[in-house]
Amino acid sequence: MRHMSRRLAIVSSFVALAAASIATPASAAPAITFEIGRYDLCVNGTAPKGQLVTYSLRDSHGTLRLRARTHAESDGTFYLCPFGSVPTYPEPGDTVKVKTPTASRSIVMPDIWPSIDRVTDVIRGHGPKGATLRVQVAATTGDVSRTVTVDDAGRWRLDLGGVADILGADQVLVSWKHAGVTVRAVSAAPAVLFSPQSDYVTGARNLGRPVSLRLTDADGKVRSDTTAATYGPSFLAFLESAKGRAVNPRSGDRLRVGIAGGITLRVPAWNLKADVSAGRVTGRCMPNAPYEASAETSFYFDDDSDFDDYIDTQWSGTTGPDGRFSRRMKLKLGVDVELRCRYPSGDIFVAGIDTQP
Repeated sequence: MRHMSRRLAIVSSFVALAAASIATPASAAPAITFEIGRYDLCVNGTAPKGQLVTYSLRDSHGTLRLRARTHAESDGTFYLCPFGSVPTYPEPGDTVKVKTPTASRSIVMPDIWPSIDRVTDVIRGHGPKGATLRVQVAATTGDVSRTVTVDDAGRWRLDLGGVADILGADQVLVSWKHAGVTVRAVSAAPAVLFSPQSDYVTGARNLGRPVSLRLTDADGKVRSDTTAATYGPSFLAFLESAKGRAVNPRSGDRLRVGIAGGITLRVPAWNLKADVSAGRVTGRCMPNAPYEASAETSFYFDDDSDFDDYIDTQWSGTTGPDGRFSRRMKLKLGVDVELRCRYPSGDIFVAGIDTQP
């Protein structure tokens, strides 16, 4: 399946971090301010106009993990993304320092990453004792913003039961503003994304939690039983049989994943067709399911005239009681069509095809 890695990327990726121990500039030069996140490669902020800005990370033993430089713009802002062959993210306990020839500011990173219970709608985490944190939830059912205070044990808890119904992949942002530094932790509620066209299963998890997966057929026979690889707040698994062969989920199968207390998703009867001659996209997934679809030209452009035929369309809707939908639209050969259907829990079913004559 073309571009499966793109199709299987979930909400995609997540930002998070924390702050403490602020060092103020020693001179009267304009102060440095910055924002940073634990799973964010980039740092941005303000610094004296035009000056060289040096960003560095040192671990709790003082060992240099990363150093990168840029110049502040004429308006005093800077934005730095030190990409490398191996991504280097700030970790709790690291010292993050941003300096110029006339000013500096540093923080020691605490952990404010949230743990999200989408069943009870409770969010909890850690932070500097006595700190006031802002918790913002971008929920499917509506946005919520609250402040919490970290207790003497370095913990906080926010119960949104009856206020918000947190679904899989809903976003939670925890932020702390302190003495010129904004520390952010952006996470997604635990969720699963899978396709019947691939043995990949990916998604979001709470940090520190292993993720097990079991795929059974309609008769309860185990087709695959595995444990996902985890990296930060994400997981990725390859469904394999007992003999090591790749296994794709089939309609009627049940996929059990060890997140949110253990969830079971039934693989729906599905299809997806893009008919060029009829100028119509039709599909099927779960009944009465919110869906998003897109059609995009997949070829490379040789000259400017190619843009005249470029197609890039997105739309959304809800499937019918039989799980079907249909849409008339301009199509041509060489167009990728992708369908994403959402379970009531927020988990995501994905399928994709190329156009047909």
